[in-house]
Amino acid sequence: MHSFRTVSKDANKSTGTPSTSSRYSPQSPVQVTPITSNVSTFRHAVQRVAQAPLQDRLAHKLRLAVYEGDSSDPRKNRKLKMAIRRVSEQGLTMDKIESIINRYAETRDSPYCQIIQIRYNRKIFIICTLRTGSSMELKARLMALMRRNNANFVHVLHNFYSIANIEAIISYQTSLNFCDLECSIARDGAACKAKTIEMIDYETGAVNFKCKPNEMDEVPKAVIAKGYRVLHTELCFRPKQLIKLNDRELEDYRKFRARLEKLHNFDMIVDNIEEEVQKSIVPIEEIGEKE
Repeated sequence: MHSFRTVSKDANKSTGTPSTSSRYSPQSPVQVTPITSNVSTFRHAVQRVAQAPLQDRLAHKLRLAVYEGDSSDPRKNRKLKMAIRRVSEQGLTMDKIESIINRYAETRDSPYCQIIQIRYNRKIFIICTLRTGSSMELKARLMALMRRNNANFVHVLHNFYSIANIEAIISYQTSLNFCDLECSIARDGAACKAKTIEMIDYETGAVNFKCKPNEMDEVPKAVIAKGYRVLHTELCFRPKQLIKLNDRELEDYRKFRARLEKLHNFDMIVDNIEEEVQKSIVPIEEIGEKE
């Protein structure tokens, strides 16, 4: 397993997987916004805020249990079995619990996302994300489908509200000063060029680094270089404007999308079709308003 660094130079380095029993747990997380390259200015941006949404904190506990127990099967993972019981007691439904666990199990070995942007029939904008394979090689395989269906690989990301979230773990000892913790996170955020940062869970030491989707190649690497362990990544998209298609257009588009999905097992497909957006699995509650 990986080792996790500590904030203070005087503190002893902790080794092995993070343990939820040894973490400092103040009442509210820290959020740093906006990010600035000036560290002294950046320190003043650190502020105490209300706790992150309960569902986000519970989802993190499930992912951490899968990571620490190295299994998504609660029959083989005692930590996950205990985590499921605790989060269900706090109101998370079993359907949601299974969805979070299965989603993490599918993506934990390939945490980094690539994006393919498509414009179909001039007015339909599509974003496909993939965690396996090469986007360049996949585009080459898709070219014949594109030509037959009046579709192109063009930049459409500006038509969506979007944000990328990098959930990372870092270990802190209980003796550390809270101000040292805040300043360390602030310095790391500036160095990693994240857009915003929040300490989502002090008990487990979970830090969220948020950036633009097109920065998902460089920011996670910078986070890892700072001593964090990337636990989970997620891209979130929401169309700025929805369009309504007539029956013929909608039928043609669904056929095109079905062929697209047949050629590759995409992690996620998001578009700007009014009928389709409700079916999307992407979370859209708190997506950044600017690209």
